[in-house]
Amino acid sequence: MDEASTNTKNGLQFPYSIPERFRCRDFLGSGGSGVVFKAWDELLQRMVAIKFIKNPTFLSRQRLVAEARALAKLNHPSLCGVYDVGEPSEDHSSLYMVMELIEGPRVTELAGQLSINDAVKLVLQLAEGVSHMHSEGLVHNDINPTNVIVKYDSSDESIPTLIDLSIA
Repeated sequence: MDEASTNTKNGLQFPYSIPERFRCRDFLGSGGSGVVFKAWDELLQRMVAIKFIKNPTFLSRQRLVAEARALAKLNHPSLCGVYDVGEPSEDHSSLYMVMELIEGPRVTELAGQLSINDAVKLVLQLAEGVSHMHSEGLVHNDINPTNVIVKYDSSDESIPTLIDLSIA
């Protein structure tokens, strides 16, 4: 790894070299298609999440870039914002997507803690976000409780946010 992918504060590294503006802060998790890191965007001065997609095929690469463009145009509180997409290396072994960092508990962590009214409110808010995706011609392929984080706004209102926009 080169200096661009290293954070000297904590020694964490991204799995691939990406633009210098991003500084790795923490490992957030992994799934079937890739790994996600918390990072600092030096240029925009904000925390972001960066997902690295492992070994994309030519077709999935084209589709992911097109869908990232479409997702970047979406603006809804229940959908994770997409800021950038790119290839970290010339060998085309990965893609990365820079997204809004959503912090809070996953819906699975709140099981049994929510009142019926609060649970219904979260489901309705999430349905509005998915409906917004549909109105833009996008279909989500994997809505499940592990892909929903509940964030809180400045007035402490809960907002369910779909974090894995599995459309590729």
